[in-house]
Amino acid sequence: MPQQSVADTALVVIAVAVSVQTILMAGLCVSAFLAWRRVQTALSIASADLHARMDEIAEHVRSATGRVDAVASSVERLAEDAEAVAGGARRMASAVGGVVRTAVDTAATPPALLAVAGRLLLSRWVRRRPRPALPVHQ
Repeated sequence: MPQQSVADTALVVIAVAVSVQTILMAGLCVSAFLAWRRVQTALSIASADLHARMDEIAEHVRSATGRVDAVASSVERLAEDAEAVAGGARRMASAVGGVVRTAVDTAATPPALLAVAGRLLLSRWVRRRPRPALPVHQ
């Protein structure tokens, strides 16, 4: 067997080392590709869950918005009704004030004042008859 030189042995060692490095790099690339696919799958699942939750929250927000709109329209109707009642009360108070003013003006005249005083005196002197009790049905 011929004797190999040191240079030949070094070349063989370098060739084996490069081959091992190539196999390791190929394995690293394959494992990186598989890891990347798993990350993409996990992210797409998480994204789908997030979108589902956001859709659910959006539905709750839409529902709450509808309820708030309904309450706002009810409050608006109540405010309109209260304003109408207040206007009616103002008109009634004005009418009552006019009646009271007229009554005071009328009662302040001497003949009307005498008539009211006489009626008060007569009402105290008139005897009231006791009313008969109502029959009880059995």
